[in-house]
Amino acid sequence: MRASCCSKATIPLWTAAFLTILLALGLTQLYKDGVNASKPGSVPNTPNMTDRYISLDLAVVSVDIDGNSLILNWDIIYDSTCWYDPQPGLSCSDVDIFIPPNYVLTGSNTNAQPATNALPNTPTYRWNPIARSSNYTIRPSFQTRCALVTNGSINARLEIYPFDFYNPNITVFAMESTTNAAVGIEIRGPRSDVGWLHAKFVYHKQCAQYMLTISRSFTVVGYTFVIVIAIWLITLIFAFVAMSSIFMGYRQRIEVLLVPIATLFAFPQLRTTLPGVPEVSGFDYICFLPCLGILSLSAFLTITASVFLDTTKAREPLLNKILWRSNKADPPMVSLGSTWF
Repeated sequence: MRASCCSKATIPLWTAAFLTILLALGLTQLYKDGVNASKPGSVPNTPNMTDRYISLDLAVVSVDIDGNSLILNWDIIYDSTCWYDPQPGLSCSDVDIFIPPNYVLTGSNTNAQPATNALPNTPTYRWNPIARSSNYTIRPSFQTRCALVTNGSINARLEIYPFDFYNPNITVFAMESTTNAAVGIEIRGPRSDVGWLHAKFVYHKQCAQYMLTISRSFTVVGYTFVIVIAIWLITLIFAFVAMSSIFMGYRQRIEVLLVPIATLFAFPQLRTTLPGVPEVSGFDYICFLPCLGILSLSAFLTITASVFLDTTKAREPLLNKILWRSNKADPPMVSLGSTWF
C-alpha cells in the first residue's frame, strides 16, 4: 500500500524541505546587495564637464531610526584617469567630493556648515590620486552621518514596524580642485552592512542626485510574523487551560497551571529579540499588549484555581452551578471519560 503524502514517514521529508527553503531565503537576504552601478553623474548644468569620473562604493553602516540618521561609508575604488598609469594629456589633479550640508549632520568627519540648498564650497573629502602610489598612503575612504529624510512618505513611521521604509536623498558631485572642472561620479552598490536592513537605489535624477530605499529585510518581517503568531497561540492556549480548569471542571496538574505566570515575564524578553524594534510600535497594539492582558487574567485564574480548588480531582463544573443555580433539580453534567466539562 502506497504511503500517503501526509503519513508519518513523509513528515521528516516535509520538515527538511521547509527548513531548506527558510535557509535559502535567509542566505539570499544576507548576501543580497542593491542595484548594480549607477551611471556616472555630474553637477547639473555644468558646461566645463570633463571625461574623467570616479567610482565610489557605498555601504550603509548603521541606521538610527529613532535619531533620524544613517551612517554611510564611501570607498573610492576607481579613477578613470589616474587609477593606473596617467593617460597622456589628462590631468591627475586632486578631486574635491561634495555632499550638501543639509544632508550631512554634525558629528561626521566633515566641517559643520549651515543647512542650505546652495552648492557647498567646502569639500567633504579630497581625493589625491598621486598619494595612492605612495607606500604610506591612507585608504581612500570616508564616512558621513546623513539625515534620514522622510520626504513626506506615510510609510516612514515606526508605528507600522516592520513594514516601515525610508527614502533618504543623497546628492554627490565632484570637481577638480585646481580647475573647478566637473568630474563624473559613479556609485556602486549600495551594500547594507547592518544585517537587518536592505538598501537599494530607486532612481537617480539630474545625474548627481540619488534616492535610497531603506526597509526591513525579509528575515525581519518573517521573524516578526512568526513571533506574533506564536505569542497569540500561547496566550490562547493558556487562557483556555485556565478557564476550562475553573469554569468547566477540567482536571489539570498544578504544574501546568503555574506556567502562565512564568510566561507573563517571558513575553517582554521575547519582544526584545525583534531586530530594530522601537519602544512603541503597531506590534504592541495588535499583539503584545492584548496578549499581556489576556495572559495576566489567565495567571490570575490559575493562581485562584491552585489556591482554592483541587484541580487534580474531578468536580462539578462551576459553569453548571452558574447556569442552573435557580433550578431546584440537580444540574446536568456532561462528562467525557473521567474528565468533567
